[in-house]
Amino acid sequence: MAKLTEFESKKIIREAGIAVPRGELVSTSIQAEEAAMRIGLPVVLKIQSLYSGRFEKDLIKIVSSVEELKRTLNYMFDVHSSEIRLRKLLVEEKYIYQDEYYLSVVSDDVTLSPLLLFSGNGGIDIEKNREKIRRRQLNILNGVTDEDISFLTNGASVNLDFGNVIKKLYGIYRNMDCCQVEVNPLVFSEEKFVALDAKIIIDGDALYRHKELGVQLTEENLNRDPTSLEISAAKIDENDHRGTVHIAELDQPLQKKGTRIALNCVGTGVSLSIMDELIEQGYMPANFGDTSGNPTASKLYRAIKLIFSQKDIKGFVFASCVSSQQLDNTARGIIKALKDIYPETGGRPDIPCVFMFRGAWDRDAMVLFEEHGISDSENVIMLGRDSNEYDVACEFDKLYKNRRSMPGNVRKARV
Repeated sequence: MAKLTEFESKKIIREAGIAVPRGELVSTSIQAEEAAMRIGLPVVLKIQSLYSGRFEKDLIKIVSSVEELKRTLNYMFDVHSSEIRLRKLLVEEKYIYQDEYYLSVVSDDVTLSPLLLFSGNGGIDIEKNREKIRRRQLNILNGVTDEDISFLTNGASVNLDFGNVIKKLYGIYRNMDCCQVEVNPLVFSEEKFVALDAKIIIDGDALYRHKELGVQLTEENLNRDPTSLEISAAKIDENDHRGTVHIAELDQPLQKKGTRIALNCVGTGVSLSIMDELIEQGYMPANFGDTSGNPTASKLYRAIKLIFSQKDIKGFVFASCVSSQQLDNTARGIIKALKDIYPETGGRPDIPCVFMFRGAWDRDAMVLFEEHGISDSENVIMLGRDSNEYDVACEFDKLYKNRRSMPGNVRKARV
């Protein structure tokens, strides 16, 4: 799935004929001040992030005076620039209204058809009022009918133009290959309906039909903008569907809670279990990594090189689940990557590394590590099918602490 920011979503909504507030997208405090003066106070300042619940996270602010504007902008750019990778800020006119509505079209995974959602109690408290959301299954061949609109708004006092807004929103859903189109809140102000906030999620498999959006797709559905590493990881699967590569960086606040190590596993469950065990030992994985579904050696090669490119990692862990994946091919990709990363030692790493191979061709994989002289490195521990996730964490802890106790073991910086 490809999530769009509020500004990107509103652009599409406006082009479909639904009103949105006047606003400008800026990237500096000075630009924000100038935009606010052009629009006129009061204004709403909205950090353009894929985080949900931005109001509760203090990422949306309403300001009414010049002094308040300057103070709020300094706070937003100083505090949030590092925490949420602040890049763009939407400066928008403040609307006066009474009623807030929630309106959405989503793909229902159960019935495999569009689902229309409506509530007369929209706004930031919509999560607390889920029981008040009315639902209407749509026939994708018929689209939105008057009967659908009548059912959806039963008991709610809405303007007659509301039906046109619903039909336009459904048009976006169909034309843009969306998984979800949401407006919350939708308000009636100045004799028209206005989308004060919006969210659009597009089916990732259909993005090739919407290249004009310039969306950078990643394998992970995250509540933030993708990092350059995650975008690069997504490209590994772009033209090769033999197996999958899932790599996501942990957010910076989490990375400060332990010694950073890199991670890659075969199987999501193994990856999450390994992360839990490592955290218990005081280590914080710099990334989530899963290369499964029997990917080629070349895909493993690219994934491992990418994972090792992360800054300041103090170790690496690889583990496989007991599956039918051809682990000898997996090993070939890892070994080739290590030899490129550490050419002066023939692939022998200069940081603590634990490799656990379990499953099909696991013994062949371990033999390959022996034949290439990597398994006998003082920085490497090899584990087989008689080991588990807890063993991996304990062995890494022993290896890391033993290495730390030896003089002169400082990892060189790598580009």
